[in-house]
Amino acid sequence: MHTDALKCLSDADLIAQVKTFEWANLSDLHAQALPFLVELGERKHLLRRMLDNLRADSGLFELCELLPDMYKYTLYQDSTGARIRLHIFRPEYEDVPHSHRWALASYIIHGAVVCRYYGSEINVQKTYSGRMPLPLVTKTLQAGSFYTIVDTTLHWFHGEPGSVSLVVRGPLAKDVSHEFGEGGVNLKYGAQAKMETPANMQHQDYLDGISMLEGWGVL
Repeated sequence: MHTDALKCLSDADLIAQVKTFEWANLSDLHAQALPFLVELGERKHLLRRMLDNLRADSGLFELCELLPDMYKYTLYQDSTGARIRLHIFRPEYEDVPHSHRWALASYIIHGAVVCRYYGSEINVQKTYSGRMPLPLVTKTLQAGSFYTIVDTTLHWFHGEPGSVSLVVRGPLAKDVSHEFGEGGVNLKYGAQAKMETPANMQHQDYLDGISMLEGWGVL
């Protein structure tokens, strides 16, 4: 739906657009998610309400995480597992090339994020020798920039201080994703598999992130 048409929607109808996204088609997802995330980012009252709702919705709050690379707020999840998330990047952490278990679209709403793209994880794995792979493309995404990737895309990112993004991610496309670092490939599972250390966000983490968003004018 075009940006102008999205502006006419109620908050509830705007969020419901996620159910219409074509997660398996990269070009369609890009065309659908960009205007959606732009409009959502402009509705600060809605972002505030969705963040406030996490205190009362224990199911959503359990999906929020404090990871080495970011604060990850899960604002919404539909019946297919598609989610809307808000990320606050932690600049002290250096990422490694990795894929995801789903397609996603990310819109930078504050700060800047450096992204590196390595192509398909399948192609990288064919030549991987235990050393960090070389990126095919490196971009610095300023506020207002946007990218879309599928589950097989290998990428890396580093957020500058104060960087925030809005993300929509699709339903699971596979059970395991991969990290390609120095020395070997690390398999990444979902929290449901109980094979990784839990990273659940605590109440103080939640408040710390909100305070940062307020200080940067995101809310």
